[in-house]
Amino acid sequence: MGNIMAFFKKRQAPVSDARGLIAPVRLVTSIGDLSGVRAGDIVLIEQEDLDFESAQTLVTLQISAVVNSHSSVTGREPVKGAAHLVENQIVVLDEVGEGLWSSLRNGDLARIDGNEVFREDAVLATGVLLTAERIVERLDEASSGLSNRLDAVVTNATDLVRRERAMLIDGERIPRVTHSIKGRPVLVVVPGENTHAELRSLRRFVIDHDPVLVGVGEGADELLRVGYGIDLLVGHAAELESKAINKADEIVLVSSDGRWDQPERFEKHGKQPVLFTAPGAAQDLAVLLVDHHEAALIVLVGTSSGIEELTARDPVDVAGSLVTRLRSSSRIIDAAAVSYFARKRIGIWAPLVLLAAGCLAVAIALNFAVSGQELLDVISAPFSSIFTSIRGMNS
Repeated sequence: MGNIMAFFKKRQAPVSDARGLIAPVRLVTSIGDLSGVRAGDIVLIEQEDLDFESAQTLVTLQISAVVNSHSSVTGREPVKGAAHLVENQIVVLDEVGEGLWSSLRNGDLARIDGNEVFREDAVLATGVLLTAERIVERLDEASSGLSNRLDAVVTNATDLVRRERAMLIDGERIPRVTHSIKGRPVLVVVPGENTHAELRSLRRFVIDHDPVLVGVGEGADELLRVGYGIDLLVGHAAELESKAINKADEIVLVSSDGRWDQPERFEKHGKQPVLFTAPGAAQDLAVLLVDHHEAALIVLVGTSSGIEELTARDPVDVAGSLVTRLRSSSRIIDAAAVSYFARKRIGIWAPLVLLAAGCLAVAIALNFAVSGQELLDVISAPFSSIFTSIRGMNS
């Protein structure tokens, strides 16, 4: 009984003349788990660039304040979560550091006054109090930063096309593979946070269309986990697991200098890899490979294709992904779209036509943004075969 009374006593705000907001604290390690949060609580989180959806969840719970160990608006991305909290009269105190997590427990009463967090009269942490004006400044920085990163991506993409024009347009150095790809759909599976779930959602598509299954690096392991085989294994030698090597029907090794370490790893499995000598990420080269072999459709599994996700990476890497997507644009589609149409039992030609139209619009826009003809040549090359691809999917 004593413990129960102490609990309720702890959650009651004491009668005090102290300034600021006084409320119980709730330590939240994941915005996805807010089961213990009550109306009026001060919620302690550790999340950079708070997104709008997470903020909306907190607003719905009618909390009084968010105290973030990190920055809710870093200025790197134009996220709207903090602005939404402030608009709903929720106090947002940022960058208080990690020490507060060890100083407070769930249910402890804390006080926020200005940019400081107190327990009784002791200052536990100091942070940055976010106001509407400060958030606008940081969002302006994010917009400017995003524009600069996009400029860097486009510049690197143009340089890449100039250096690798022969490979991108004429297919020079792209190796031949024995597996039958021409006219068939292909799944290119890369390791990612959503790879496993996307593969499971594509089960109906795999059953109906019997695609070529391409595992890139650890993406091959995900294919095995969901019970699929590996038609083509693509990646740098060091990142390929022995189990994937053993199960793969054919292996394409990516190497920037034409060499790879430990060839005996493949010999003991009776495998003779094909070498793809080219710079760039394995997943981009895998797409170029199957596109060069005239795949009817290329479904990307496990990739992030949004502007914010792409620009968070190194501009050189993003440039490779951008050029690859534009070069193979008449065939590429993301797993989420294929899964949707497979569930609806709608012919796959519909998303393919829509995809091609969208990519053409992007191509035209980039042509105005980038000087020179090289990038436009790479973009426009695949569109001559789009109707052939559509007919192949419906035959």
